[in-house]
Amino acid sequence: MKTYIVYAERTTLEKTEVEANSPEEAQKIAFESEEAYWESDEDIDWQITNAVEANYEKYDGFGVNLKNTFNTETIKG
Repeated sequence: MKTYIVYAERTTLEKTEVEANSPEEAQKIAFESEEAYWESDEDIDWQITNAVEANYEKYDGFGVNLKNTFNTETIKG
């Protein structure tokens, strides 16, 4: 059986509170604010986007990467 890594995208509402004279000014201030001032408000949606086969490299008991044949000793006859 193979191993897959499955990816998903999540849509989350974030919010911050600012003082401003208009909605446009509030958006400008919020856009320029640091991420630390924002907090999660609500998860709206999420969907699985794709799955790819995991490509974990295999190592022997000595830590030698089994995919790299140059790491293994060749016996010449």
